[in-house]
Amino acid sequence: MAVDTVLSRPQLPDHIIHQIIQLLPTKSAVRMSSLSKQFEAAWYTQPVLDFDEGKPRDDTTDSNLQHIKFINILDRYLDYFRNDEKIKQQLLDKFRLRITTNFSVSESTMVDELLSLAVRRNVKELDISIGGKHAALYCLTPKKPLNLAKSITTLSLEHVTINEDESNPHLSFPSLKTMSLKTLRFSHSLISRCPSIETLSVSTSSMCDGSSTFVVSNSNLKSLDITNCDFFQLELRTTNLESFTFVSEDYIRLISLSKCRNLKSLNILAQKLHYLYISGCGHSVKATIDSSSLEYVQFTGFLKYKLSIKALNLSRARITLCHEEQSFNEPWEHFSSLRDFLESFASCYQEIILRVDHAEMVRALIFPENFRKTVSPPLPILKHFRVRITSPMLARNSDLMDSLTWIAPSAEIQRI
Repeated sequence: MAVDTVLSRPQLPDHIIHQIIQLLPTKSAVRMSSLSKQFEAAWYTQPVLDFDEGKPRDDTTDSNLQHIKFINILDRYLDYFRNDEKIKQQLLDKFRLRITTNFSVSESTMVDELLSLAVRRNVKELDISIGGKHAALYCLTPKKPLNLAKSITTLSLEHVTINEDESNPHLSFPSLKTMSLKTLRFSHSLISRCPSIETLSVSTSSMCDGSSTFVVSNSNLKSLDITNCDFFQLELRTTNLESFTFVSEDYIRLISLSKCRNLKSLNILAQKLHYLYISGCGHSVKATIDSSSLEYVQFTGFLKYKLSIKALNLSRARITLCHEEQSFNEPWEHFSSLRDFLESFASCYQEIILRVDHAEMVRALIFPENFRKTVSPPLPILKHFRVRITSPMLARNSDLMDSLTWIAPSAEIQRI
């Protein structure tokens, strides 16, 4: 007489089975799925799927065996859905795929199918890493499955090439809020096709369209981190950007930030950077600039900037100070603010051109004598100090000339 067993006829309710599967790592859940059809269905329809091949083995034979087993797991997952259209409608919150060993071009079709299924299930968070000895072999194109990924809000891509034809703009992510690109080759227009993006991280990546200039102009972007990418020139025009961090050991030569009106934090560590342009970026910004190769800085902004510039080779700077009523609310307060601001350019040794258009800003340059006696000059080594003042009457003020001489005691002073 046949005997019913737990394996052939599970007695646990479905919701308990689902809770058990949710607590297990994917590989353990796969093993559990072999217990019964009920466990199998519970695993395949989980809202979170994490396929991680794991760290490569030291032994080549073991590594190859590990890869074969992992590919078999992926095939089992695909087989389950190939024959059931209804199950394909199950929503998917997160899909993570990490292939770490021996990925070959022949397996690209399998990855395509996995991504297609994730997109079909309206995945929200997608994390793809195709590594191993042959990194970046997997290529996403406008015809690949992500061109229909309207549901994705978080996207992480590693060791992938994205080839995109400018005339065929199918690859877009209208709902994407957060994106991480690591060790990637991607098209110049990819970022512009993410209109809702708020957080972007790009590291050890390069452009696949031959461009050396990376331009970011997404109006909703709030946070941008770029680390060790092959960009020679970076241009940012992002009105809602609040935080920008740039780290590079090589390549970068020019960075330009314009009209980033909400900027609050700016950090640049780039020893090969030569030129820096900042214009119309926030009212109160804490900025740290560290570059041994920096030669020229052009700045247009406000006194409330907290600038720290470490640049031993800085030879020239052009500064335009914008007027802001709040900078002059308290007597004497602006003198300390202006002196500290100018001191951030203390390493500049050749020429500074300072432009002040508002009468209040010109008066702020006239440091009282007792103030000058108590603090050190902000620009002690500067050779040429050019000051452009639009008010002729204030420009002829003798106290102004005395103050300018104190600001840069070693410089030739010229009012232009």
